[in-house]
Amino acid sequence: MRWNYTKSKQVFDGLNLDEIMMFLQGWPDGQRGTIEIKKIRESKTKEQLAYYYSTILPTTMEAFKQNQDFSLVIELGDKRAEIELTQDNLDMFLKTKYGKFHGEFKDKSEMDIEECSKFMDFCIKWVNTWLGCVVPPADRDRK
Repeated sequence: MRWNYTKSKQVFDGLNLDEIMMFLQGWPDGQRGTIEIKKIRESKTKEQLAYYYSTILPTTMEAFKQNQDFSLVIELGDKRAEIELTQDNLDMFLKTKYGKFHGEFKDKSEMDIEECSKFMDFCIKWVNTWLGCVVPPADRDRK
């Protein structure tokens, strides 16, 4: 096994390389495998999801209902489909719009704190730009 422990200690500062080395020494000779080292990201918060589901989505839903000029259309490749205005469909619509803008579709379950914040900011700006609606800010005092 080729493993430059000294160099790795510099590159992966903060990892417990002693534990990694003990694990690797127990690895069967001749058996191939991979080790993935990645940064653990903080998951989105309950407060973020609460704000999204209690404020952003309902405000957007109401703006769609009041603005009869807009309908909910999902685009997949070259196909377009008008869909019923429900909370689940609106959620999918906003994620699809964000995915097109961002270049990558991600479900909220896959988002970390920063990604979820960017997604919610996008939703707020989109609703304001396209539906002329202002989403109220989060109530910081609400528990």
